[in-house]
Amino acid sequence: MKKVLTAVSLAALLVSFEATAQSSIEQDLSSICEIVSADDKSQLRRKLNKVKSKHSLKFADYYDGITCGNNSLMMYADNNGSLDVLELMTKKVSRVMAAKELESWSGSAIGRGLLEERVH
Repeated sequence: MKKVLTAVSLAALLVSFEATAQSSIEQDLSSICEIVSADDKSQLRRKLNKVKSKHSLKFADYYDGITCGNNSLMMYADNNGSLDVLELMTKKVSRVMAAKELESWSGSAIGRGLLEERVH
């Protein structure tokens, strides 16, 4: 009986820890859309480094989970004319992710060029 209670307590603790970690990441990324729309490359770099050091996650690990204004983060940057930030993001994602983004790209030719450059 004691082993069962210990196992249940441990499971509850792990679930609680995971929920706390998720909310912490969401808090750390909460202002990313504003940073992208302001085309603030240095602030974005600081934000990405903070998440990397605090949560051991690279940009590519959580990129797919971020949307701003119902667009991907790269499309949002392109729509707002945030080309410096867009260039940084294309360097931070893998070639596969850049190719995936390129498949559904409906943004500017400049943004398309940055993605194509990353893919090739």
